[in-house]
Amino acid sequence: MERYRTWFLIYLKNTVLSPRVWIEAFLIIVMMGAFNYVYLSFPRERVIALCNEDGETTDALISRIVKRESEYVFTIVSDRTELDRMISSGKAECGFVFKRGFDASYASGKRKPKISYVASYATDSGSVAKETLYSAIFEYYSPMRLTEMAEDFFEDDTEQVKASLYEGNTKLLSSDRLLNVDFSTVSGGHPEKKAKRDYLPVILHIIPQYLIFATMLFMVSECIADGNGFSSVLKMGENYVFRFIRLFSSALVLGVFGFIGLVVFGVCGAFFIELSIMLGLCLVLSLLISFYSMFFKSSALYIGTVVPLLILALMISIRFAMIDIL
Repeated sequence: MERYRTWFLIYLKNTVLSPRVWIEAFLIIVMMGAFNYVYLSFPRERVIALCNEDGETTDALISRIVKRESEYVFTIVSDRTELDRMISSGKAECGFVFKRGFDASYASGKRKPKISYVASYATDSGSVAKETLYSAIFEYYSPMRLTEMAEDFFEDDTEQVKASLYEGNTKLLSSDRLLNVDFSTVSGGHPEKKAKRDYLPVILHIIPQYLIFATMLFMVSECIADGNGFSSVLKMGENYVFRFIRLFSSALVLGVFGFIGLVVFGVCGAFFIELSIMLGLCLVLSLLISFYSMFFKSSALYIGTVVPLLILALMISIRFAMIDIL
């Protein structure tokens, strides 16, 4: 056992001092950064569903909201059931239902117009969506209210007009008090839905794992080529442990850099869990690839199987990524 520990420390030291490993680690960070940059360069479309239960009187308002320039895409749904279904499936960020009597309440100013705000546990920008909708509503109704108040304004002196306008503006800024908004969450919403709709964390986890796998596949060919060297005097079991130690010492360093990349790009989950998963993956891959390489006496024959393995691993990674995203 002392001999194995010595092997590990020697190869770990050689790995840390090896320029090749640092280049590979740098490549992992660069690829993660490149994908992160490309992903952030393309803004995601955020859909907000709107449902009108008030009838034709509110159609003009909703039509104006849909045509209004915004970071959100407002879409009209036929009923509350469809709205709930869009939000629970992740097709919409959240939704608003204009309750019956909304237009009459706003026009009279005697009662607070009622709106239902519907979200899921995965909604991450509901507050911004609400303020965007409120501003569109106020923009639509403000000219009407100001026209109705014009006569009163001109009958009053300037200070009274200023006070009245200031009071009205204060009410507009307090949108949740001006509107009667009730909040609800659709059934079936789960906290992990947000991650499933967002493929950035999935891809950034796959990149270091795949590159570590590819590096280890090519690295073990050196162990096979070294058949006439130090490993030739080892028994089969010792030879397997020797290959495992060489692979794991390199994978350990690359795994740490992959974990650092996850932290830097903001897709790291629980610190110790993510680190344990990364190091556990390095351990399992080292064991499996070392075992697989024991069937080959020629490094040329082994290299011929590497490309099919890489293609198979890429197809499996894409498959699991699609399952996780969808």
